[in-house]
Amino acid sequence: MKCLYIQNHIQSILTNTKLFFYEDLEGLKQLQALHEQIVKEAKELKEEVVDASMSHHASAVKELKGVSQQYHSLKSQYTEKVSQLEMAYLIKDVSIKLLEEELAMEKLLML
Repeated sequence: MKCLYIQNHIQSILTNTKLFFYEDLEGLKQLQALHEQIVKEAKELKEEVVDASMSHHASAVKELKGVSQQYHSLKSQYTEKVSQLEMAYLIKDVSIKLLEEELAMEKLLML
């Protein structure tokens, strides 16, 4: 009888151990699934961040190109205006010299 009791007790312990083992195994499976889901979501988030970063970079490059074109246009306009002013200055300088020569000749003629 005692042997049967011990055998039943051992059987009960084995059954409980199997239950705990299966519960732990199921918990591990759930943890593995959760881990895989987290890895997948992290990868998707990383891709979203990279896509957003690339989009922002492309926008910044486009904006920089626009500003660069605007700068070159303004620089060209400035250079043209400087050339016009230099030419006007030279023309006035020549006109002044001609007037000075004309004045000098008139003074000579008056003498």
